Amino acid sequence: INTTPTPVPQLTEYVLITDERALITGEKYIIVGVNDSIYKALGKQNDNNRSAVAVTPSNDTITVTPANLPGLDAVYELTLGQDNGNWTFYSAADSGYLYAASSSKNYLRTQAQNDANGQWTIEIAGDGKATITAQGNNSRKSLRYNSGNSLFACYAASSDMLQAYLYKAGDIPTPPAPTYYTISVADGIANGTVTVSDTVAEAGALITVTAT
Repeated sequence: INTTPTPVPQLTEYVLITDERALITGEKYIIVGVNDSIYKALGKQNDNNRSAVAVTPSNDTITVTPANLPGLDAVYELTLGQDNGNWTFYSAADSGYLYAASSSKNYLRTQAQNDANGQWTIEIAGDGKATITAQGNNSRKSLRYNSGNSLFACYAASSDMLQAYLYKAGDIPTPPAPTYYTISVADGIANGTVTVSDTVAEAGALITVTAT
C-alpha cells in the first residue's frame, strides 16, 4: 500500500524572467507561449506533446495553482536542474523529465530516466523570449509553442513556431551592479589604461576588458 501523501497544490505567483541569471537550480518555473496577447502555459503530457492551458498575466506575473498529478487540465510546474552543464526540466507531477523525443516528428515527451535529449541550453532575450534547445541526438530539439494547435512540442531550429517564455516562482534575483576597475598596462598599449567590468553569473564571473 502506498502511504506517501500526494502534495497539496498551492496558489503560486510566477514572474517573467528576462535575464539568464534568473535561471537557478532547484527553483520552480512554468513555460508560457504568447500569440496575439493570448497567454497559454505548458499543461499535461499528451502522447507526443504537452497541452497549452489559458492563463492571465498581470504586470509580468501569472498566478495559478499548478498540477500535482499527471493528466490534469492545469498548468504544470517544472523544477530546473543541471546535468552535464546543461539545464533539465523535472515535472514532479509526472515524475519525469521533459525531453525532445524524435528526429522525424515534433515530439515532446516525459521520461523517468533522463538523457542528453532531456538536457537543454536556455538563452533568454531581453524581452524574455527563451531559446530552449535539447542537447541529444534527436534533431527536432527546439521547444516551441504551437499557437495554431494550442500545444507545446519540439521542432527543428528552422521552424516558425513561437519561442516560449519562462516564468519563475517567487522573487527574481536583482543582478548586482557592475564593478569597474582601472589598471595600468605595461605592455601592448602605450600610456593607456584597461577598464575591467565584471558581471556575476551563476557559472562564475564574466570579465570584459576594454582598452582606452
